[in-house]
Amino acid sequence: MEKIYKPKARKLWDTGKSFIAVSHKFSPHSVFAFTIDPTLAGVPFDEWYNAFCYYNCNMYETGYYPAFYIPA
Repeated sequence: MEKIYKPKARKLWDTGKSFIAVSHKFSPHSVFAFTIDPTLAGVPFDEWYNAFCYYNCNMYETGYYPAFYIPA
């Protein structure tokens, strides 16, 4: 797995390519990692990002921001 940052994730979103999103304290290999397919989401990146942070990155145990990964 290669870690990427938010601008690269936004670019992948805009081009319709998949990536993995997870709260930053979790491993991308854990059951809590989500493979994101932007073509199925149907919303802009910022709207999805805000919802992901609200529901998944909201406590000390999980972390307060997401991490993004792509297969190497």
